[in-house]
Amino acid sequence: MALEPSEVFCAAALCFNKTYLQNKLKLVGPQGPGSPNDRIDRFLTFFKEAEKVASGNEVVFAENKQAFLNFFKDPLKNPGNIIDMSRGISAAIAVQEWMQSEHKVKNTTAHRVFMTGNVWPKEVKPLAVKAHGFDAYNSSDLIIRPVGMPNAYFGVSLKKKPKPNDQDPTLINKAFDTVLTDKSFDIVKKELEDIREKYFAGLVKEAVKEGYIKLDITGKTDAQLFKPDKKTRNSEGFERIYIDTKGSMKMPEIYGPKDTDIEAKWGTAKESRFNYYGDKALGRSELSSRNDTMRAWVNKKLGETNCPLYKAFLKVMNDNSEVFAKNLINVTLKTDLPNQMKSKGLGNMTFGFALVTGIGDGTKGKKLLESGSSTITVYKGKAYDIHSILCGLSDLDSNTNDYEFKITNRMESDNDDGSPEGGAAKIYFDLIKNRVPLLNMELRYKGGFGGQPQFFGTLTKQFKTIVEDKCLVKGKDGAR
Repeated sequence: MALEPSEVFCAAALCFNKTYLQNKLKLVGPQGPGSPNDRIDRFLTFFKEAEKVASGNEVVFAENKQAFLNFFKDPLKNPGNIIDMSRGISAAIAVQEWMQSEHKVKNTTAHRVFMTGNVWPKEVKPLAVKAHGFDAYNSSDLIIRPVGMPNAYFGVSLKKKPKPNDQDPTLINKAFDTVLTDKSFDIVKKELEDIREKYFAGLVKEAVKEGYIKLDITGKTDAQLFKPDKKTRNSEGFERIYIDTKGSMKMPEIYGPKDTDIEAKWGTAKESRFNYYGDKALGRSELSSRNDTMRAWVNKKLGETNCPLYKAFLKVMNDNSEVFAKNLINVTLKTDLPNQMKSKGLGNMTFGFALVTGIGDGTKGKKLLESGSSTITVYKGKAYDIHSILCGLSDLDSNTNDYEFKITNRMESDNDDGSPEGGAAKIYFDLIKNRVPLLNMELRYKGGFGGQPQFFGTLTKQFKTIVEDKCLVKGKDGAR
């Protein structure tokens, strides 16, 4: 798991009081009096102060302590860390304001901040509840114990973004079938698996017909075409399952009908460094500008308007809309976390949880330190309390209309790194209640096609309005 510098920067900043962060450091908001370098100098000074705190007892690590502390080293050589520090400070102030407003914490300075991850510190390990298919359903990246509150713990799921109006970072990255964890959904899962098997087997047949791969499909079942066993693949010259084949006979490096009428050569390499369809030699960087590979072709098919696979998935989701909606909301927003904490029987513990976004930006790269007109800005962060989210959902659920999944954009193949092979074929849709979108979501394949597609999602502007301000859906008591 990659370490996120803004997490440890936020943890260290939480050990300073809000007045110090906002006023004395003069880091928040637009550039004030003085040159742009004045603010950078203040950031660099704060790095030293924060490193001292993080190296002491205030920030508690169960693993990777030195790796996290290395983010404080030589910020002049790593200007990206200065920008991440701006996001860490933004998040810390948002957390302190949230603890004060939602939980009436008088002194919001942290006495301890616990860094979670694959291993949780001993004191907070009981809070890492296993539920709903998660080993740690409590998705807190940090857990804060404020000064003077020895039995209070406030969990923060931390995200970051550059500017307030930028798209929010995703709140969920979850495989399609893992959203349905109860055995009662096994029939639905089997239906989805049958849909995938039939669709991808059809693509293999089409690829053979169009000359991307050479394969004897006679007598092969859909299951054998979708996920053939390794022994069979190797005997046919395939390093990977057919739909994940990196090369194709369309490539000039690979023999095909365009080169020879000797079928035994089709799919084999013209160069010694290649193996059959080039699978062993073709890395991600080598495919950055290619659209003649099998994987690029499969990605393109997934990205077609009205892709039958995604249409079938959306149909199953809408046929079971309440189940999918409740489970997606739960795994995205951790709505069952308060109940899970109560069930732990942890006595008089005070527990809070919030989704927090730190917002900060600056001149990119070395220019941040070289230019007299460089900028670095700490924006006001956002914190959404779990109980505010539950309140908003309660308003929504008092309306009797069903949840609905609705495609809101054309299906397309979106290449994350500009490459045909490296992109992610996705569908955009919204989770809607009574015409009000709650979650902007994607369902995408990224990487291999043999596994399940992944859900990605963010809160909509409308749902933020419900949580922060007013209800947009009329329930039994009307709109509040």
